[in-house]
Amino acid sequence: MDTDPSYLATLLCVYALFEFLIRRAFLARRGLALQTFVLLCILLIGTSGFLSVKLAGFYAVFAMLYGLYEFICGRLNQPTKGRALELFIAKQILFAVLLVLTWKFTLPIIPNQWYMDFEENMLWAVVFHSSTGSEKWLMILLIMSAYLFVIDGGTRIVRGILDKFPGLYTAVTTKLNKESGNDNEENVGEWIGVLERIVALTFVLTGSFTALAFALTAKSIARFKELEDKQFSEYYILGTSASLIVALFAGMMIRQLFGF
Repeated sequence: MDTDPSYLATLLCVYALFEFLIRRAFLARRGLALQTFVLLCILLIGTSGFLSVKLAGFYAVFAMLYGLYEFICGRLNQPTKGRALELFIAKQILFAVLLVLTWKFTLPIIPNQWYMDFEENMLWAVVFHSSTGSEKWLMILLIMSAYLFVIDGGTRIVRGILDKFPGLYTAVTTKLNKESGNDNEENVGEWIGVLERIVALTFVLTGSFTALAFALTAKSIARFKELEDKQFSEYYILGTSASLIVALFAGMMIRQLFGF
């Protein structure tokens, strides 16, 4: 097994797990100190098979930089209002680069003996049954990261794009809530978008582009009557296009990395 790319893939997957699931689902209303501590713990636990004192030090610095970034953004809340999309993209690029630098500065990565034993006697033998288990493990880690990204990251990207058109966004959501009598119509739309991106990413990864086109057609038919309204059609096309671009980008990146 080539431990270097496996370690980097594990690191990226652990960060995605924290950023797009744990933090959003369980720590959104918690203090920044707790979020930083949890991030450090997840990095240590998630990469424990490769852990060393040097790596632990890099993780501590990474977690502190993450906390500092969130603190600064919190202080600049008003000046950055309306820039959620740009801040989100900049944040993910920044910390992805920091993770790659962590990987680069800690090469070569030497797995701990217990992890090597586990890998040899359990992981590849039980899960993969082949000599190509290392590559499959890399693929699984990166695919997991892609799904985490499109589920929560995709929601934030789509919301950030729609926020660029506040008049359109407010008019359509108000009208939908009024017509449905449901004040949570916006949340329903977000969940539809999440499912849409999961389906789209799955179809891209499996090469089922015809099925993807069929699913989009079916969604448009379900909204056919509403599409007669100009504001709603603009809102629908904008949101759906942004949602699909996120899923297509993630899927095509995985396909390019592994050549399938």
